[in-house]
Amino acid sequence: MQSIKLLLVSIVLVLITACGSKKPFAVQKPLENAALVYVYVLSETESGYSNTISKYDIRINNKKVSQNVSDAEYIALDLEPKSIKLSATKGQIEEQNLHLNLKAGETYYLKIVDKIEGTKFEFYEVSSATGEKEIAKTTLAGSSIESKEYIVDAYIKESKPERSEEKQNISKIDEIQKAYNLKEKGILTDEEFQALKSEILSK
Repeated sequence: MQSIKLLLVSIVLVLITACGSKKPFAVQKPLENAALVYVYVLSETESGYSNTISKYDIRINNKKVSQNVSDAEYIALDLEPKSIKLSATKGQIEEQNLHLNLKAGETYYLKIVDKIEGTKFEFYEVSSATGEKEIAKTTLAGSSIESKEYIVDAYIKESKPERSEEKQNISKIDEIQKAYNLKEKGILTDEEFQALKSEILSK
């Protein structure tokens, strides 16, 4: 019984510490009959700007995207090919807008540059060549890499747990894995995944 408790504690610690590594930029292709829009924040330190980290809410035709984006992060949006208004809002106060005429199969790069204190941030479209170079230095907004191999190792090293409780614990890992897959597909946000993971572990 004691060994099972120690195992659960180990799993919780692993899940917490495994969330510290951000997912690097990964190239995507536009979905069929859709346009791919990247929104990213230029690294302030590399631009010579202040080190103050600002978060930006992104809206499409005044509808908020679930995940905000901050310094050296990006989000990828698969959008219907039509004319849209895409806006970035800083601190719920300052807003910049872009009007785009999206075309199917095309990829667009929108850059946010956080200026020094007291000046407005910039939000504008850049060329594919510039966007591809700059966005490669960013990480996916709100993401983290879950290290599942350590969880497997924890079970291998555990000696003779009670069968009924072992089955229950493995079931929890399966549930976490399913939730993680939903997050990878974009069905769950990172916040929703973390909340669901905590709920599973508390059962």
